[in-house]
Amino acid sequence: MFRIAHGSRGFNPGVLAPTGGIVEDERVFGCVELGIGTEGAWIGSEPRVAAAAHNDGSVLGPSIYLDGVAIEENGRYVHPELLGICRDLGVVGY
Repeated sequence: MFRIAHGSRGFNPGVLAPTGGIVEDERVFGCVELGIGTEGAWIGSEPRVAAAAHNDGSVLGPSIYLDGVAIEENGRYVHPELLGICRDLGVVGY
């Protein structure tokens, strides 16, 4: 359980808050999601990382900076290019 199995970013513009459904909650717009533990066995392959279990967790409202440039602050995209994409997607509040 000491290894990250996967990580993802939530980009579903139709899910703006957790719903209680894991598939949607891993994709809340603006979140960061991490899975720890076993990796790979649930898709029919040998696990690349074997552990006692697998757990997922989401961070709602992250702040992300790349090379010192703000991409997202408190779960809201702030980079000009991403703001345009959010508007094009019709995300509420952009």
